[in-house]
Amino acid sequence: MLKAANIIYKKGNNEQQHSALQLPRILSSFETWGFSVTGLLLWIAAAPAMNKELGSQAIFVWLPGVIVGILLNLQVKHFGSFWQEISGGTPNYTTRLLKNYPSLGKYAAIGYYISWVAVLPINAIILADLVNDNLAHFNLVYSPILLRVGFTIIAFVVAFSGTRALGILHLFFVVPAVGLILAFCLQGNFWLVFSSDSPGFLPKSWSNFNFVAWAKWFLFATYAVYSCETASSFVADSKKPRNTLQSLVFTACLIPIVYLGGSWLVMRLATAPELGNDTFLNLVAAAQPFWDGSAAFLVTFLIVSGCLLTCATAVANSPRVLYQLALDGHISPVFAITSRQGILAPGLVFTLIVSLLLLIWGNLSQIVAATSVGWLSSFIGLHWGLWLNRGRPEVRWAWLSLFFAICESVALIVGGLAWGGKYLLIGLFAPIAILGVDALLRRVKLKKIHPIWWIERYYPTSTVKHQDLVLVQVSILLLLLCGTTLITWIIRGKLEGVPGTVQANLLVVVLMTVAFVGVAIACWTSLPQVAAIAQLQEQTEQRFITAMETMPDTILVLNGKGIIRQANPAATSLFDIKLPHLVGLHLDKLLPSLPEDMEKWSRISEHTLQHAQVLRAVEMTFSDGVHRDTDEYVVILRDFTERKQAEIERTRLLLQEQAARAEAEAAQERITNTLESITDGFFALDKEWRVTYLNLQAEKILLRSREELLGKNIWSAFNYTGSLGEEFYIQAQKTVSENVVTHFEAFSPTYNMWLECHFYPSSEGMSSYFRNISDRKQAEADINKSLQQQQELTELKSSLITRMSHEFRTPLSIILSSTELIEHYSHRLSDEKKSTLFNQVTNSAKQITKLLDECLTINQAESQKIKFNPSLIELEKLIQELIAEIQSNTDNHKITFLGEGNCQSAVMDVNILRKSLNELLVNAIKYSPEGSEIQLKVTCENKKAVFQVKDQGIGIPASEQNHVFERFYRGSNVSNISGIGLGLSIVKKLVELHQGSIDVSSEIGVGSTFTVVIPL
Repeated sequence: MLKAANIIYKKGNNEQQHSALQLPRILSSFETWGFSVTGLLLWIAAAPAMNKELGSQAIFVWLPGVIVGILLNLQVKHFGSFWQEISGGTPNYTTRLLKNYPSLGKYAAIGYYISWVAVLPINAIILADLVNDNLAHFNLVYSPILLRVGFTIIAFVVAFSGTRALGILHLFFVVPAVGLILAFCLQGNFWLVFSSDSPGFLPKSWSNFNFVAWAKWFLFATYAVYSCETASSFVADSKKPRNTLQSLVFTACLIPIVYLGGSWLVMRLATAPELGNDTFLNLVAAAQPFWDGSAAFLVTFLIVSGCLLTCATAVANSPRVLYQLALDGHISPVFAITSRQGILAPGLVFTLIVSLLLLIWGNLSQIVAATSVGWLSSFIGLHWGLWLNRGRPEVRWAWLSLFFAICESVALIVGGLAWGGKYLLIGLFAPIAILGVDALLRRVKLKKIHPIWWIERYYPTSTVKHQDLVLVQVSILLLLLCGTTLITWIIRGKLEGVPGTVQANLLVVVLMTVAFVGVAIACWTSLPQVAAIAQLQEQTEQRFITAMETMPDTILVLNGKGIIRQANPAATSLFDIKLPHLVGLHLDKLLPSLPEDMEKWSRISEHTLQHAQVLRAVEMTFSDGVHRDTDEYVVILRDFTERKQAEIERTRLLLQEQAARAEAEAAQERITNTLESITDGFFALDKEWRVTYLNLQAEKILLRSREELLGKNIWSAFNYTGSLGEEFYIQAQKTVSENVVTHFEAFSPTYNMWLECHFYPSSEGMSSYFRNISDRKQAEADINKSLQQQQELTELKSSLITRMSHEFRTPLSIILSSTELIEHYSHRLSDEKKSTLFNQVTNSAKQITKLLDECLTINQAESQKIKFNPSLIELEKLIQELIAEIQSNTDNHKITFLGEGNCQSAVMDVNILRKSLNELLVNAIKYSPEGSEIQLKVTCENKKAVFQVKDQGIGIPASEQNHVFERFYRGSNVSNISGIGLGLSIVKKLVELHQGSIDVSSEIGVGSTFTVVIPL
């Protein structure tokens, strides 16, 4: 079903292919960093309640949570560097780790998902209560249900406007919010340490430790401190995944500041019993000493921004978890559909439904208690997965993960029972219920939960005329302005007599809510026009890219500074650099002969390109004008290396001939020339093996100067190892000790050359002449290779003549006997008998023609004269035509065709493919009994085409199956069936031209299956 989502949309005369399953990389690094630090704001809701319950012991709940949270962020970043294509982050990494336990992996991922969905109703309840508390001063009380639903839906309205809109809005508010919470923690602890009014940094006494209470609140604390890894959910749609992953390190550095520093501050300053577990009152009490009168306003901003921002993160994160689970085949494929703007509508709708169901439940503490169970269960699954995959490069701290998993399991059971056994069971059962709903969705035949229904709306196959929404946008803007003015006028009078703190709190709530709603409305009204512009731009870019990709020459698009901004695939082959690495390079780095100043570039010029020790000659055509809008140049590079190499080869041969003549002339004068002029290397040794002289050529060959060697012992000056060193030592010792001339040849790995050495004894010691004979050795190797090839060709011809003589005898005898009968007894033969004789002649002629074709093909293959000309062909059509052609020549066998995968078209050599399949099918018919079935199966998947020809013939003995592709080899059980044993060897040669392979499996009396694999 997921494959059906990848479809081709036709618009006019153009075709555009777009994957409805791929998230567009549209989020900037700053936007994904905003989602990363949102987890710090969850501390606001957790800390006051824990402080009320545990007192000073709360810090011992946060401490292990902070340690695990930091390591978790670093581990998740490490995962992301290996799996940058995975969306949804941590839970989907867990499913990869638990791939051998898919049910457990799905359970953990859904537990994570439910916990993030629960953030929406939890924060909606907090915001609704905060609004009603402030409106009570105006004698205004609204229905809490309406307020809760409204605050829940706000984030979804923005999310349905597009991921980018949500990311920008989120970033706009998260910067001041996180800055404010960091200021709270740092300024407050600084005040505790240095202020004279401080009660002291350390408490005077500590509350008693209770393990059950610790486990209960640790279960709750992980809900906040483990949630700082959220940026990993957005790696797949980030423009710069590595920068997004880096935000996890940044957030990990802030975790101890907020979760330990903030908790310590609340523990020391929010100590009044009447504060209870009220978040607002506890934070105001903690901030009052150093923020004075601004404390209430700033705390309200923290609470409201924290609630709205975590809601925004939840609606962005939760659908991505479902999206990746669907892509990996764990849940219904409808959740894998995304729009061009990255809107995961099916996942958003499902998330909205689940959040509203939790909102109906309505009890804040019960929701937290139940969903915390699923949350911690998901991380227990993660840590067990890390332990099970220890040793893999993407896994770090496996032994610590095992320890964490055990401790978390104990905390889950003890803490869950402390919150209430009922909520523990609900939390454990909730993921199973969601998976049950998913299983139901897969079976229900409802059009709107099918991927195609969503694809047709996101990617219409016909051009859609977008409406002009300017009037709507202006009307909504006027409505917002007028409505704001009217509301301000109405409540202006009601503010008199109301405390300033209440006014400030209400102002924060109204400003934040209006901002979210305003952005949502702006996106909804402008989104159709933006989508139309994006679609038009996508079509234009697709046409340009298609044109570039079809060009055999390299095409580069440069900016005004000569830096590559775009390149076609041909550039990869020319520069041997992958396209992503080409972009951003200056062209003069690839072509050093280019001037750095683009104004000095010629319109047409030639350059030399070197990579991997291979030189290429390229001709560059440079556009002589700059695009007035984009400031871009177009450069076309054409590789004419072969032509240049031919010129260089002619020059080299000429120089080589001249050098040979010069060497011959120098040989006549060598006796009279000094040793400095000879082309051989020469050195002299005394009886102590010290170098007394060496000529210039010796310096060049040995790559050592005279200053380095004169007076030095030759055995200490050189490391004589390998064949040359050992032979040098043996022959030198023999020359001196036996006073004889010695001569040898050996290869030197040090100098990468063959050397011919002559040693002569002398009264002073020994002298040596040596020369580089690598060229001669190469020539000898080439001659030996040529002789070997000639011998193999002679043997092939001899075998071929012998086989052909034998095989030609039978059809020639049939032709001779048939023609003699027709010649001498034509008047006595019936028309039917004559027709039979003519058919025998025709069939024998065809047999001879086939034998000659096989001989010609094997000769071309051996001499490498078969040309390989791949082109785009209609693969299935070609196969069906071939089957029909072969079927028309036989009535005794039935040929069937079976195709799997997308085999409509492929890039192959049509003649080679046709010959190969024809030979296999004809062989199958030849060796199969009459009335049997021949099957040709073609499978196209994983970038390769697999052809299987299966017969019900005599089979091939197991001991002979490794030899059937050898020339002239025939099975021992072929009996009287004609043939010379060339067919399968020809097929093997042809398949190898396609960079493919052929194999056979067979059973005597059952049949044979020949499998050909060709890369696409």
